Amino acid sequence: MLKVYQTSLKLMQNSIKLIEYQIDTTNLPTNFIQITISFKTLKGNPIVKIPSWRPGRYMLQNYAANIRDCVALDHNRAFLPVNKVNKNSWEVQIEAGSLVSFSYTYYCRQMDAGGCWSDAELFYINPIACLMAIDGQEHVACSLKLNLLSSFVVKTGMPKESDKIYKVDSFLSLSDFPILASPDLTTLSYAVEGIPF
Repeated sequence: MLKVYQTSLKLMQNSIKLIEYQIDTTNLPTNFIQITISFKTLKGNPIVKIPSWRPGRYMLQNYAANIRDCVALDHNRAFLPVNKVNKNSWEVQIEAGSLVSFSYTYYCRQMDAGGCWSDAELFYINPIACLMAIDGQEHVACSLKLNLLSSFVVKTGMPKESDKIYKVDSFLSLSDFPILASPDLTTLSYAVEGIPF
């Protein structure tokens, strides 16, 4: 986990004008991913929350049951108090205008249209199921950095900014792009009446 903290602190040292998400699968047990969110607080004691609803089916899900080891750091690498305030929300104790790095481990072993999966052969996530939003900052632009095995080929409809980094205009946009990666990923394309698919 120290590697993730050091990487996220490096991100925090930049002038954060967006919420930076990072997903890391390296050096973790099968079916676990490490997620780090780096952001500047707009209000004191921000709430970090994971959705409890599943889009498309409009049903309650317990995505929070897959979360463990929540840790928050400030820009000086000092640990911040984190309190779970309800089933799917955590409060970070820090004043407004501060830089925060919030990390957690997520269990990915649900292979269906609304779940997540991560192992040596497949990385498949629905961001709405595993990424947390900062309460009141869902409208802020977001970037997502994927630290996957080097052999993995990534496919997603999310706009790509560079080799491993994707960028969208808000958390709602971020949550709308499933991500699939594998070392053996094959892409098929075709056209119908001149329209490519």
